[in-house]
Amino acid sequence: MEQLDVKTAFLHGILEEEVYMEQPPGFTDPGFEDYVCRLLKGLYGLKQGGQAWNLLLDSVMQKLGFTHLECEWCIYYHAHATGRSIVVIHVDDMNIAADSKEEMAHVKSELRSHFNIVELGPVNWLVGLTVSRDRTARTVTISQTALIDSVITQFGLDNAHPVSTPLDPNVRLTHADCPTDDASRADMAFVPYHELIGSLMYLCISTRPDITHSVNHLSQFNANPGHAHWLGAEHVTCYLKGTRTLGLILSGTQPLVLSSFTDASFGGDAGPAGARCSVSGFAFNLGSGAIS
Repeated sequence: MEQLDVKTAFLHGILEEEVYMEQPPGFTDPGFEDYVCRLLKGLYGLKQGGQAWNLLLDSVMQKLGFTHLECEWCIYYHAHATGRSIVVIHVDDMNIAADSKEEMAHVKSELRSHFNIVELGPVNWLVGLTVSRDRTARTVTISQTALIDSVITQFGLDNAHPVSTPLDPNVRLTHADCPTDDASRADMAFVPYHELIGSLMYLCISTRPDITHSVNHLSQFNANPGHAHWLGAEHVTCYLKGTRTLGLILSGTQPLVLSSFTDASFGGDAGPAGARCSVSGFAFNLGSGAIS
C-alpha cells in the first residue's frame, strides 16, 4: 500500500463553461491591459475546479482499465492477468493497494504518464487515520489516537480519570433527564453537547465501533440534552482516554468469510413519553476485521 499526490491537480481539469478572469498581476500583456483571459483549464479557487479535476481523473482511470465501485465512487479497482490493484482517491491524494510490487510499479507508471505525481511511500496517514501494518500477522490497523487527544483537550478533560466502560452500567439515561423549564434549558445552551457527540460519532464510524452503542444512545437526546446526558458524553470521552491507542484491526490469517452478529433488547428502552422501544445492534466481520 503506497500513497501518491498529484501536483497542481486542479490545473489539469478541462473547463466545459466559458470562464474569464482578469490578467494576474505581473503577467499583464503590454498594450492590452484592459483585456481579460479566457480559462481553458481549471484554477484553484474556481467553483468548477474540483468537478473539472474529478471528471478528468475519472476519464483517465477508465482509460487505464479501472472501474469505480457503484457504492463508493472514490474507489477504483482493476483486475487482469498479471495482478490486481485498488486505488482510493481523496481529492488529489491517491492510495494504491496492489497484490505485488510489479503491479504497484505498473499502476504508478501509467498514472505518471498522465499526471505529475509525487510518491509519498507506504501509507501511514490517511485523512486523519493512522495506518500501521503487521506483515507477520498480515493485518492492517487503523486508529485515531491524535484525534482522541484533540477531543480530550478541546472539551477540557485533560485531567479527567480514564474509565473502563463506554457508559456507566448503573446509570440509566432517559428522556426524563431532559430539561423541562426555561432556566434548565438556558443552562444547557452553553454546553457543547452537539459538538462532542459529533466528534464521538466520527470516531465510532471510523475506527472505534466499541463506542457505537453509547454514542447512538446519547444522540437520541440531541434535541434537548440534560446535565445527565452531558455527563454520559464525558464518560465516553474518559473511556476513550483510557483506550486511546486501540484501533480497528482488518484482515489477518483467517479466511475471508463474511459473518454477522446481531442482538436486540425487546422493549428495553423507555423512549420518549414512556413509550417502550426495542434497540437492536449488529456487527459484520470480513475475516477477523469488523467492517460495519
